[in-house]
Amino acid sequence: MKRILSAAAVFILLLLLVPVTPARASDPLDEIKNYNITIDPRSDGTLDMTYHIDWLVLDSTSEGPLTWVKIGIPNSHIDTIKALSANIKSINYLSESGSYVRIDLDRAYNAGETVPLDFSFHQSYMYRLDSEKGICSFTFVPGWFDEAQVDSLKILWNKSDVIYSDSSVTEGNYIVWSMALAPGQRCTAIVRYNSYSFSTSEGMQADENEESNGTGSDSALIAIAIIVVIIIFIAVSAGGSGRYRGGFGGGPGIGLSAGRPGCAATRSCACASSCACACACAGGGRAGCSVKNFYGAAIQTKPLHAVLRGK
Repeated sequence: MKRILSAAAVFILLLLLVPVTPARASDPLDEIKNYNITIDPRSDGTLDMTYHIDWLVLDSTSEGPLTWVKIGIPNSHIDTIKALSANIKSINYLSESGSYVRIDLDRAYNAGETVPLDFSFHQSYMYRLDSEKGICSFTFVPGWFDEAQVDSLKILWNKSDVIYSDSSVTEGNYIVWSMALAPGQRCTAIVRYNSYSFSTSEGMQADENEESNGTGSDSALIAIAIIVVIIIFIAVSAGGSGRYRGGFGGGPGIGLSAGRPGCAATRSCACASSCACACACAGGGRAGCSVKNFYGAAIQTKPLHAVLRGK
């Protein structure tokens, strides 16, 4: 049995090393006109996060009109999710290879229409404590969109008690990061506080291993890896003009922009030491017309260790 499992692992490794060229249409389906995130820390180091997104539909023919989207969020430790715009019929937490909010719209939106999306939630497990230096730090990487450009991204972080940030721009009581993002591009915002600024505890730090598959036998992990490979190759061989309109999921903990293959260097969020961090892996995208990655596009290969660990 061990010999069979070892052979299977080698076979999977060889398959994953084969480069996969995604089938992509030349024209984007959507464009993000404005992407604003306002962050207000609470006294315990948790965050109140408010999002505003102006989502322009460019193509409602290739994959139909826009009916729902998913937006990458920091991790699964959220509560008090609120829809703030009338065109949101429902909004819920979604766990699908990561952490998202799923937004169902009040109707179908066609090419040329801009959909304003406003929502908020309370986010926990976002900071990293350095007890030796007496520092509480946040590294935030907002969700990015692999197949849509962002004309204007703006992060506004309440500057009260901040002792360091990597932006010198302020608007009122907020530190501001702003830029345009090409498809797949991302922005990092770093802020630091004295550890006594919040009633924090080490137990409330982001758990880098929250989404790691730390249970089960090796054979179970290999079986999962085989299924993943089969799905990937079926999707790629299907090809065609259809595209998955979205990004990758989020995860627990906090971390730096490092590590998680498939999410590129980080996940959309506040991070600090690895990609299994307090962040979401990408901004998400249009997801109303497909199951994740089943259109044979935006498929990215991953190292074997990442697949076996569920990353």
